[in-house]
Amino acid sequence: MANAVPGTRFAVASRTLLPGDTIGAGDVRVVQAAVGESSERYLVEGETTVGMTVTETVAAGELVPRRTMTSGTDNGLARIVISAGGSAPAGIAAGTRVDLWRAAEPDLDVDAAPLVSGATIASVDVSSGLTGADDARTVEVIIPEDDVAAVITAQSTRGGITVVQSAGAER
Repeated sequence: MANAVPGTRFAVASRTLLPGDTIGAGDVRVVQAAVGESSERYLVEGETTVGMTVTETVAAGELVPRRTMTSGTDNGLARIVISAGGSAPAGIAAGTRVDLWRAAEPDLDVDAAPLVSGATIASVDVSSGLTGADDARTVEVIIPEDDVAAVITAQSTRGGITVVQSAGAER
């Protein structure tokens, strides 16, 4: 499929697709594009996408890279909701890559420590308190299944979890 002509029809994400999402009929649409020699990297019209599982974030409007889809449903990922309080960076949204840290507890002589590197934000919920300030924030994150126990344990401590946008993360 090298050197695609302007009439090549590619699959494009209709919404932001997150790791672990199973593709439904309305999640991908088809557009014409000319992407030159890199055309073999993307799914084209007629290739099966419905029922496939997303392995990495694809923003709404992006061509769907082949590497971001798998036919398996067991991708080793889990979604978990955590309370980030005021620790979540402003501007994070679905698809943003973040790192999760166990917060320090100085009175217990416990230092901050990394929990999960490169988690993906699935959703953010900000509630306003009596002052009108954003003072309660929960985030749903997509993390490796192997990290779930450590995140739950850290969430149950007084220090909780700190959410930090991953270095170089754009979304």
